[in-house]
Amino acid sequence: MPRTSRHKRRKIRRGKLPAAGQRTLVVVVGADVREKTLYVQERSLLDELLAMMKHLNQALREDPQPLDHCDPGHFVAVLREADSTWYRARVYDISKDSVHGAAQNGGSATVFYVDYGHWETMPLDGLRRLPEALLNNAAFAVPVVLHGVPALSSRAATALQGKFVEAQVLVDERPQQVVLFTTDDNVRLNDVISTFDH
Repeated sequence: MPRTSRHKRRKIRRGKLPAAGQRTLVVVVGADVREKTLYVQERSLLDELLAMMKHLNQALREDPQPLDHCDPGHFVAVLREADSTWYRARVYDISKDSVHGAAQNGGSATVFYVDYGHWETMPLDGLRRLPEALLNNAAFAVPVVLHGVPALSSRAATALQGKFVEAQVLVDERPQQVVLFTTDDNVRLNDVISTFDH
């Protein structure tokens, strides 16, 4: 039996930096050192990100739709207790004490914040249906790999967190391979990180 559009799972597109060769001002927002991946947000899109976040939080305050089902891979709205703000996220794992994605006492999910590039485990009752219109925006956290850097240490990832740098795409595939430069004195950070971590 064909799937109806009601059951068709829509995805948030993966973000991407501009074409190879040009430099783009970005801020480093997250990292996955196992995958040697940094997550960056384009500075020029931060106003668009803030507008999307405002729309998301207004929509969830007015009508927080509960999830009727939740599986790994689903895109959801997540309420972070730390700042009482709703975020877009993708479910990566659901704990064993959760049955078929329904919130049970103590049920939890590991989610990835698609616009901010980090993971968190949280109670299933903090997840809601993501408004359809918010699936149209590409993820604001763009995964990149540092070209020529064999490994990314936690120390280097932490040092880069929250920093504005220029990113230049060298290899335009998934994930994009980039060279990072400091904004003030044009230092090639890939070389510094390779030396720093070895």
